[in-house]
Amino acid sequence: MKKDDTLWKGLIEDLFPEFLQFFYPKARGMIDRQTTFEFLDKELQDLFPSSDANLAPKFVDKLVRVKSLMEEESILVHIELQGYREKNFPERMFRYYYRIRDRYGQPVTALAIFMGSATKVVSQYYDECLGTELMYNYNVFDIWETDEDTLKCSANPFAIVVLAARTALLKGKITDRELVTQHAWLFEALEAKKLSQRKKLVISAFLESCVQFEEPRTYRTFGKQLESITGKKNPMGVIEMLKEQGLEEGRAKGLAQGHAEGLAVGRAEGHAEGLEEAKAAFVTNLLSKLHLTDEQIADVAGVDLKFVKRVKDKLKK
Repeated sequence: MKKDDTLWKGLIEDLFPEFLQFFYPKARGMIDRQTTFEFLDKELQDLFPSSDANLAPKFVDKLVRVKSLMEEESILVHIELQGYREKNFPERMFRYYYRIRDRYGQPVTALAIFMGSATKVVSQYYDECLGTELMYNYNVFDIWETDEDTLKCSANPFAIVVLAARTALLKGKITDRELVTQHAWLFEALEAKKLSQRKKLVISAFLESCVQFEEPRTYRTFGKQLESITGKKNPMGVIEMLKEQGLEEGRAKGLAQGHAEGLAVGRAEGHAEGLEEAKAAFVTNLLSKLHLTDEQIADVAGVDLKFVKRVKDKLKK
């Protein structure tokens, strides 16, 4: 599972009442927010096994049972985060609906949250054959549709999450200086929220994952600014700092290699080797400074398990 997937799932589970209030404002008097919500992740996996390529979860899928205040039976909330364009997405949403409905026999509401800046938002599946018609509408939320000022004025912490997800997609489109300003505002807004420590930690971890800059040195600059906001030493976390260190080491070696060759091919190879060195340096830092399993290191560093083992073997020599 990707790191972003894990963080999104954590956000939804730890802040589900706030999630419902933000994405389902009209349901405030219909859903009992005081009872325990039942997350049916295992059941969802059983309904849609990974062997079914057309239905297997693409980014983040959640199925949650909530108690209804209007009816005796519960309501099932199907949530999907869509990060890229998918041609058959509406049909897939419909197939999710009828399998869930058939399995549980309870009312189902579906929500698709569109994350990508180039993603076309589609909220309906339609099918017709010889006079027989089917139309399935589901709820959609495009992170780019809501006005920025509206989000900034919202009391709901999920507004900060949406703004962070938007800001993460601005890397390369605006300057690092502008990104620092926007990311700093998000952390300041979170600090001002009256939330439990656990909820703040979950949101903070997500905000950290959204911090992306063009220049590695900007991470250090932003880290210092974040210290003054949170009052904590190294608030960006040890993993981000190790990642920055690995990037800088790899970039330096890659540039030196390319410069020594003095040719376009040499530069290309130097760049490729630099990326490889960056990954190796990052994995080395994780191995030496954190008590993580090989699988966890591979997940965090974005490499396969064989890569981690190769680095470990080199360290033993």
